[in-house]
Amino acid sequence: AAATIVQKPQWLRIGGDFYRRTASEDAWIVGDLENTIFALVARTDYRDWYEATGWDGHLTLEPGRDVAVTGGIRIQEESPLRTRVRASLFGAHDRFRDNPPAERGTEGLLSLAVRVGPARLPATGGSQGTAGYERAGGPVGRDFDYGRVRAAVRGMHRLSRRATIRARAIGGSTLEGTLPPQKIWHVGGIGTLRGHDYKAFSGDQFFVANAEYLVRVRKQFFPFTFLDWGAAWFGGDNLSRQRPGLDGGVGFKVGEEGLAITVARDLRRSGAPFLVGVRLGGSF
Repeated sequence: AAATIVQKPQWLRIGGDFYRRTASEDAWIVGDLENTIFALVARTDYRDWYEATGWDGHLTLEPGRDVAVTGGIRIQEESPLRTRVRASLFGAHDRFRDNPPAERGTEGLLSLAVRVGPARLPATGGSQGTAGYERAGGPVGRDFDYGRVRAAVRGMHRLSRRATIRARAIGGSTLEGTLPPQKIWHVGGIGTLRGHDYKAFSGDQFFVANAEYLVRVRKQFFPFTFLDWGAAWFGGDNLSRQRPGLDGGVGFKVGEEGLAITVARDLRRSGAPFLVGVRLGGSF
């Protein structure tokens, strides 16, 4: 169930939900519709899931199109979720992979998020930045106790009528406490490091940077080249010990936000294999 109250003026919004649902921390990697299509057609689920039952509430101030501030509270019971679905039209495997273990418990969480720039980048180009802080436990108690931040910057620039540069940098850090397994960040594969295996890196700290150079050669045909850089690891003091992945490759898109096929490899590893990837709605 969901309820939303819109106050006058329109820049103030208050909303809330009561729910029992399958939850995932992987929405930043692959969207709902795209992941559903992969699951239905190719028996590939790119998200890890757990069960969440509870409620949340939020208040958003959006005085203009280019700025928004949202504060929220969430209380939910979390538990592991078995993989039960088997149906799919195609797929290289006989069954969906199992969801990783999730820690049972009740999460009480306060959050604050800020957006600067448009909610969606316009076709003519632009930039956007978001930052958010989550505090589980602390003032609201319950079973989990951690505080973490995450920030992202996205941009697109039209070099000419035919050439475009797109880039994204996103990262997060756990500042206090311990993340339960279902909250850990993962990097590798689709939407992150396209020359690495899926979720090759894991941790309570992470960063990813992606850049693409696209050229329109036909009305809806865009060859492009790209670089990906990033890692995930445990421990806020361990950044200097990391050897982030660096991937490069080429691809083509049918429409700037449509079907994309890529060929990528790990540029740091001699003899690394070429990995073919498919996206159904943008690269990142």
